[in-house]
Amino acid sequence: MNCGKKLKPLFLIFTLLFVCKPLFSEEISFLEPNKIKETKDQSTVLEIKTNVFGADVYINEVYLGKTNLTVLDYLSGNYFLKVSKKGYETKKYQLEIQKGYHQTYYIELKALYGNLSLSNLDADALVFIDGRKLSLDLEEIAGDGQETSAGENEIAGGQETAAGEGEIAGGGQQTAAGESQIAGAQQIAAGEGEIAGGAQQIAAGENEIARGQETAEPQQAQNLTQKPKYSASVKIPVGEHEVLVRKFGCKDFYAEVTIQKGQTSSLEIKEELIDFEIKSFGVSKKSFNPEYKNSVGSVTFAFAVTASQPLSFYIKNSKDEIVFNHEWKEFNNWYQSIVWDGKDSDGNILPDGEYVASIQSRHYIFNQPVKIDTTISYPLFSICDNGIGIGDLPAVFASISSKDSEFGKMLTLPYFQLKPISKVTGDNPAFIAVKSNVGIVTTIQNNYEFNLGVSLYPGLEDGGLSLNGSFKLAYASKLGDFFSLTYGGLLRYGFTNATLYSDYIDNGSGFGLGALLGLDSKILKMELSSQLFFREKIVDKENPEDSVFYSVWKNGLTLSVKPVNVFSLYSWLTLENIDALDIGAGFNFMPAGTSILFDFNCQTAILFNSSSYLTFGIMLSYLF
Repeated sequence: MNCGKKLKPLFLIFTLLFVCKPLFSEEISFLEPNKIKETKDQSTVLEIKTNVFGADVYINEVYLGKTNLTVLDYLSGNYFLKVSKKGYETKKYQLEIQKGYHQTYYIELKALYGNLSLSNLDADALVFIDGRKLSLDLEEIAGDGQETSAGENEIAGGQETAAGEGEIAGGGQQTAAGESQIAGAQQIAAGEGEIAGGAQQIAAGENEIARGQETAEPQQAQNLTQKPKYSASVKIPVGEHEVLVRKFGCKDFYAEVTIQKGQTSSLEIKEELIDFEIKSFGVSKKSFNPEYKNSVGSVTFAFAVTASQPLSFYIKNSKDEIVFNHEWKEFNNWYQSIVWDGKDSDGNILPDGEYVASIQSRHYIFNQPVKIDTTISYPLFSICDNGIGIGDLPAVFASISSKDSEFGKMLTLPYFQLKPISKVTGDNPAFIAVKSNVGIVTTIQNNYEFNLGVSLYPGLEDGGLSLNGSFKLAYASKLGDFFSLTYGGLLRYGFTNATLYSDYIDNGSGFGLGALLGLDSKILKMELSSQLFFREKIVDKENPEDSVFYSVWKNGLTLSVKPVNVFSLYSWLTLENIDALDIGAGFNFMPAGTSILFDFNCQTAILFNSSSYLTFGIMLSYLF
């Protein structure tokens, strides 16, 4: 009994020394805070940040949580800090927690690396580790199976080292290697496995499979010709990783590897051939007008295959006659596309009507209907501070805003505009400046329009800069067979430090809201608009706080005539409060064979009992 009591203190001392040994057996440096400041309420705040999220934080071997971490009201004193994360070097420090201070520490954790040796690779294989594509230095394996030398690559801290022909972004979404695709078209998995990460197949319900199912068993893939094999070595962080090797004509090869610090793990890639299969067949739009050119006047068909095999593409008219055809003898990748401009094989534009495009292999036929419709008329318009419009006024176009319009679902318009401005009457008439605008307009799902623009004023003595943005809601409803009712609303905000006109007319600045109402047909468009702007004016420049708020009410009427699809004439008239009258006219056109939109106009701003200005506008935009 007495012996046990004598040994108990010795046991406690031994245990204390065993626990504290790791703290004193190595030299631990003192860590100064990156930021430190007094707290207002004399509370104590300890903040631990690292270059990688989710690192474990310990103080005196007591686990506190994961970074980034904030600890409140910790007792002041000296402590031992440990920060660790699997696959990264563990960091240990001494630090002092001071009462009444907010102390922030930033700790850089370095990744630990090992090596992964890949063998039996094809030169055109795509290699992904944890969803990131690698750009490998391949070394050919000699005939006796020995590699001539090992190229080394590195994934630094889990980041991608280079961009290849195609990649799986965000852990699994694949892009076609080196192939043009339908804008916004969904991608399909190559091989038996589908692309991880949620890439969706083009809706099967839109594809019609003629003659039902396959006419025979899928053809077995032929043996590939013997090709050189390669090896590569890649340096990656320690831990568990997912390896995916994708090669056209083969099943995806998938493996999990564990990498240890300073060691090399080997992985041999195994190929398994796959049968030919057509995975999808889609079209960029259901109807189009071939009188327009480029992407506006054509459609793009896209499809995915799993292996190489001869394939035919042809288009038939309503009489079941083939009017256009194309042949592929073989394929080298999964994703294919072909553009059709509405012409037959001899280059002649085909008449309006329903057509059926088909792709056919030995065992598959996929059909996709498409319509040539020369009544489709894309709008010709100006771009102003309020987005798409006519001259200097906003407008709603039925051919963009109608629910069944393919054109307005996703329209992108970068634009550039020059406006030389001259004062023609009043005090000191002279040339003033050239307003230079650059910006972009985007429409989404026919009813939503966004505009963002920047303007500079070369020639203005004090210089000048304008920024403006607008949002428009736009709708169109058919009125009979010829006209549509257009209506909508808009919000706009702008800023300018350029002094050009009177403060009491629209110069692009301030917050504004407006309403639009009009009639639109293929040839004629009329619209009324009403806008109200709120601004702040600084009365005394030496006292910026001395300012007044005021409003500008701007009402306008526009008229546009489009005798042919690629040319239109327009004019507008605007009354701003009772201070100014704005009159303008112009024309816009789309040159044959292009998707470029030109706009030219002349504008006169008459300020009652003051002066008048003359402005010429030249705009260039591109339809995507």
